[in-house]
Amino acid sequence: MERAGEFTIRHARWSHEADAIRSVRQRVFIDEQGVLPDEEWDDLDPSCHHLLAVDERGEAVGCTR
Repeated sequence: MERAGEFTIRHARWSHEADAIRSVRQRVFIDEQGVLPDEEWDDLDPSCHHLLAVDERGEAVGCTR
C-alpha cells in the first residue's frame, strides 16, 4: 500500500486559486462521482470561503467550500 504524503490545508482565495480549486472539484465531483457540471458550478464561488489542501510539491489534493 502506498503511504500518503504530507499535506497542508490553507485558506484559498477564489480570485487567485480558482484553477486549483476547480481542478480538484472536477476530478472528485464530476469525473469520479458523476455530478453534473451544471450542479457543481454556480455563481457563489467568488463569495464563498475556500480551503485548499496542497501536497509537499504544492499540488492541489483537496478542497472545501
